[in-house]
Amino acid sequence: MKANIILINPQIGFSPPFGLLYLGAVLERANHKVEIIEFDSYNKKDFDPEAEGLVEKIISKQPDLVGITCMSIHAKIVEKLIASLKKAAKNTPVIVGGVHASALPEDMLNIGADIVALGEGERTILSIIDYYQGNMKKDITIDGVAYKDLNNNIKVNPKINYEDVNQIPFPAYHLINMNHYLARNTSIRGYWLKNGWILTSRGCPGRCTFCASYFTHGYAVRERKLDNVIEELSFLSKNYRIEGFWVLDDTFTIKKERVVEFCRKLRESGLNLKWGCQARVNFFNKEEAAELKRSGCLQVDFGVESGSQRVLDSLKKGITVEQAKNVFRICKEHKLRALATFMIGTPGETIEDIQETKELLKEIKPDYAGFFFTTPYPGTELYQQTLKNNWLDLNDNLSWESNASPKFSMNFTSEKLHEIYNDLIKDNFKKTAMGYLRQPLFLMDAMKFSIYHPLDLLKLLILFSAGKREKLINTLRELRIRGKF
Repeated sequence: MKANIILINPQIGFSPPFGLLYLGAVLERANHKVEIIEFDSYNKKDFDPEAEGLVEKIISKQPDLVGITCMSIHAKIVEKLIASLKKAAKNTPVIVGGVHASALPEDMLNIGADIVALGEGERTILSIIDYYQGNMKKDITIDGVAYKDLNNNIKVNPKINYEDVNQIPFPAYHLINMNHYLARNTSIRGYWLKNGWILTSRGCPGRCTFCASYFTHGYAVRERKLDNVIEELSFLSKNYRIEGFWVLDDTFTIKKERVVEFCRKLRESGLNLKWGCQARVNFFNKEEAAELKRSGCLQVDFGVESGSQRVLDSLKKGITVEQAKNVFRICKEHKLRALATFMIGTPGETIEDIQETKELLKEIKPDYAGFFFTTPYPGTELYQQTLKNNWLDLNDNLSWESNASPKFSMNFTSEKLHEIYNDLIKDNFKKTAMGYLRQPLFLMDAMKFSIYHPLDLLKLLILFSAGKREKLINTLRELRIRGKF
């Protein structure tokens, strides 16, 4: 029986909501009616879906089921949304998925969700629809869900449905406004291109304490057939005229043979697209670098995290400082740009560890660098460590909305961590700015921005002249998401 399904993205971001796009594709293939509604909620304090008229809009479509994706940054919005939906249409089933919901299903159920989909949801959502269209037996026997039984007790069916990635259709891009996501963007740092995004695999074998990827996709890497990947890139090129793309995989370079084959197939496709990817420093070598460069890859992002081996080990990163040094030498040899991301404020980190990070930065000289405050997101081992060691009062209405402020302050005050952060981004900010200022298309868009948004330009100039780089970067991110720049 055909169902009317509404899927909700609580916050428009930089890249499309792929989880929902894959769900939409699977639902359409099963002949259900699907619509995706995206909320313009980024950096809007006290955003209320009901006050914005979004709940009324959802209910007016008379959905048979509402599905919501929830990352930790969306938690407060999702809580408000569920409460409002249940008040307006209490008999409409509300299903919540995503990493935050998978990590804390009890929280979602206690605020009114009917079912929490754990992990990957393509098969699960179809089973849930069948359940609501059937006899609605007393007990839900669907794998990979959490729910409340008739006695209001929380039940969890923990067996996760990990999908065969070669049986899932392309994301249903037509269900969202792709113009927002395909405006020229910063996916490949320093290049101002109309970039698409693509996933060529799911799963990551890493055990990093700060990452919750395994909660959704597991540790086993499931790879798409490369011909299928090239076909999707061809689709994006033909239908959306992308100029480049970013590979979203956690572990794209884990298998050298696959990387080499992908690069060959991409060259033979004639698509002529620029692209970038991310990689682990312990899964990257000279042959891969050479093939990436030949196929149009402009940049590889590496999660270096720290220059201190002690900190890396505490994060269970599974890499060494020497491996980081080696991959940046390889990238320079092959004239392949390399980005390094770092974390500051890790529990137990000392000023000596910070100094080692600064020394590593000087040695590897990344083309670009990104810096983030270590955050114990739900679903991560770091979250469990935080609970066990009472590093934070996680029940004290802790905000997950932004990584713009440090969460830990054992060895450093929040003010000191901000000072360290600004010191680290100082040189990188100049590199990033100069990279874009060399791009004619960026300069053209900057001129348009100055004409159409003079007050926003004035705000940026004030922040720049005051040396407030952190606020300047966050403001630029917000303007980018708003589609102003």
